[in-house]
Amino acid sequence: MSKRSSALIKRITITAVMTAMAVVVKCVFKVALTIPVLGIQLSFGGIFTFFPAILFGPLYGGVASALTDFLGAMIAPTGAYIPWLTLTAFAGGVLKGFIWIWLKKGMTKKRTVILASLMLVLGIIGASFTISLNADGVMHGIAASQTDLPTRDVIEQMTDDGTLSPLSRAAVSLAQYNKNTEKNPDNYRKYLATDINLLTLGLEITSLVSIAVVLCAYFIGKKHDDGRVSYPKILATILGSGIVVTTINTFILKAFISSYAERAILILWVPRVCEEVLVCALQAAVISLLYDALERTKLLDKI
Repeated sequence: MSKRSSALIKRITITAVMTAMAVVVKCVFKVALTIPVLGIQLSFGGIFTFFPAILFGPLYGGVASALTDFLGAMIAPTGAYIPWLTLTAFAGGVLKGFIWIWLKKGMTKKRTVILASLMLVLGIIGASFTISLNADGVMHGIAASQTDLPTRDVIEQMTDDGTLSPLSRAAVSLAQYNKNTEKNPDNYRKYLATDINLLTLGLEITSLVSIAVVLCAYFIGKKHDDGRVSYPKILATILGSGIVVTTINTFILKAFISSYAERAILILWVPRVCEEVLVCALQAAVISLLYDALERTKLLDKI
């Protein structure tokens, strides 16, 4: 067996072991907190999905996070399974790996500008959808409300008349793929509001949060440029990924959970972000101890 094949098998094996440990922790060891409006459970499975991302790269981190979410949902479900959450878990694991690479090697000004610019593009796209939809009279303001949106017949008439811009047509076309819009016309506006908010406010918030994370990564990396693995670097890695994923997941949960549908997005988002900050702070402390132990025992060198 070649060294390359042996290294690949080792990476896959370690990733599988870490994923299994993450699933066990996620399903068995939970800490429940009583918070008004939202019941929150703190899970520490992310401690183990962190290591594949930083040891072997973003792809391994994405696979470990996605499998942990999927297997956890199958073994100990807390509600209906939502595939979108598994996709965002994968994206979060990948993002975790990239953030670690940037922090580990140092965030140069050039790299920071490039990343911030890419994140800014997301915000510009979201703002473009917002401007277009407002100009065409589909929505009013920065967020779409189900009660304020036109009915399906009106939207279809506007599309046929050619009064909608290409961006607006792309946005309103998404709702037609949802089920039960024919039997219940109100569902069309419900799904349309969700799709529009994901394309507008969702992209704008994700852009702002991502830019903030990139800037924080730059300044943290600048202060800790001696190559050491420190608590701030670990915290920046998992918190940066966690906030982005939490922001996207909030919109997904609002779309799929009926009890969340009528709540304002900020009422859902703020408690979840507070939860994420708390969990990440605790996870970073544990990861720092584990990482230090692995370095002292030379296991990282062997891996």
